[in-house]
Amino acid sequence: MGEFFKGWRRKIGVVSLVVACVFAAGWVRSYQRFDRFQSSSHTFFSADGAFGEMAWTEKHYLRNGREFAETIPSPIWKCPHYVPTVPLVLLSAYLLLVKPRVAKPKIVGENPE
Repeated sequence: MGEFFKGWRRKIGVVSLVVACVFAAGWVRSYQRFDRFQSSSHTFFSADGAFGEMAWTEKHYLRNGREFAETIPSPIWKCPHYVPTVPLVLLSAYLLLVKPRVAKPKIVGENPE
């Protein structure tokens, strides 16, 4: 088992597969739930729908006299869940399933021709 994970390709393949699984779980969850992760200035949300969309929005504040009023958040980017999921699965499949090339041993003292 240890030989399988030698080299950077297999390690990156496992990491990309884990990230793809996180996006796929959000995709499946978006059919049932509306998730929102919020900071002081940005919001990431996963909306329900036919393909399930995720978006990153930015809050804007307007000053009305002495108070600040929050306006409608404007999306910075918005995309369906399958956009990052499918390429990550394909990348991880390539990195995990393609056999690594065997390096040719260098012979000291011969002229390369």
